[in-house]
Amino acid sequence: MQSLEHDRFIETLKTLEGKHVAFFPKSGNAGDGFIAYATYTLFEKYNISYTSYSQDEKVDDKIVIIGGGGNLIEGKYEDVAKIIWRHRKNERIILLPHTVVGYKEIIAETHNNLEIFCREPVSYELILLNGANENKTHLSHDVTFYLDDEHFSELFEKGEGVLFALRTDGESSKNIAISDENIDLSLSWNGDYWKNPKFCYYATLSMASYIQSYESVLTDRLHISILSAFLKKNVIMMPNDYYKNQAIYEHSMKARFLNLKFINSSSSLANDTNSFKHSLKECGEDSQTIKNQQEEIDRLTEVLKDSQASLAEQMALRENSERKLQIKLNDWEEQFEAAEINHSANEARIRAELGGQLVHKTNLGQILQNTPNELEINNLRKELEISNGRLSEIFGSTTWKLMTKINIIASKLPKFVRKTFRKTFK
Repeated sequence: MQSLEHDRFIETLKTLEGKHVAFFPKSGNAGDGFIAYATYTLFEKYNISYTSYSQDEKVDDKIVIIGGGGNLIEGKYEDVAKIIWRHRKNERIILLPHTVVGYKEIIAETHNNLEIFCREPVSYELILLNGANENKTHLSHDVTFYLDDEHFSELFEKGEGVLFALRTDGESSKNIAISDENIDLSLSWNGDYWKNPKFCYYATLSMASYIQSYESVLTDRLHISILSAFLKKNVIMMPNDYYKNQAIYEHSMKARFLNLKFINSSSSLANDTNSFKHSLKECGEDSQTIKNQQEEIDRLTEVLKDSQASLAEQMALRENSERKLQIKLNDWEEQFEAAEINHSANEARIRAELGGQLVHKTNLGQILQNTPNELEINNLRKELEISNGRLSEIFGSTTWKLMTKINIIASKLPKFVRKTFRKTFK
């Protein structure tokens, strides 16, 4: 994800480093608890001291910060509007990234002490159309998006099956029927509960732990979509009953979470769930394709390793056979030389014993046979015959022929392979 360190919202938080603020976390469901958790994380990161308050309290602190979310919606929610109005005489009010509809008289406070951050461009444009001070109105992202992509990495798990987590409250678009297997997970908590940072952490962790066991998620809850995307689930996100979900998806989620798909449902799809099932199937098929490809790569890698090991083994056997053969050849050569020396010595000795008689070359064998040392000379001849026989045997043996073939085969191997194995088995 592209760094948000130079985002206007982050730059504003940096100006509060070392200062104390009064913080009003937005009341609401567990999704609002997730927002509060992300906010406390940023306060700690940028060294911002704070005291948290309930929605109906009033403080005299110079800086009042109101938690982000979707509460400044005229005709639906009024908690945030009341907090702003009660503190209109304080030095400074900062509304963290919000979706805003209506409340023109509240927006007019941007000309007084109110600074507003919008979490998507639709609210930003509506606020400006309603007369907001441009210098104190900013476009940013939902606070949860300022967490790192790997923030929940300890909970990464493939999971199985589909989690249906559709809204059952007033923001439901009612474009798809709520089945018996649906669980509106965000309503596990709902109220003014988010003043305690540890509770916000554990509430967020409990939702993440529940989502963790599934492979895919179908929901129209914004923060279930965000948390599921952080957990790398296959997410099918649907609209709520106004523009919030789609605007935030286009602004902050589309480019960042490739595992998330938004379905812009309409009334014609009210009773048709096939498109949703098809989208879930596509996510599953893509995941399975990647898995199959990885398994094939792993298999081919093992085949390559086995082939390399087999080739190395055969080359080692060849080198070993060559060494043994060379040792035998050297041994037989020494034996042959020794036999020749003995033969010459015996011949010289026999001549001496004959008293220097002149012996013609042609009848030397006959004379040798008639000498008293005939047995000894015959034994020597047999030794020579055995030596010659052994040499004939080795040069005509299967081993010698096999080594010749191996040498021929080895000569056809690529040069870099021959060099590699010579170095390995030298």
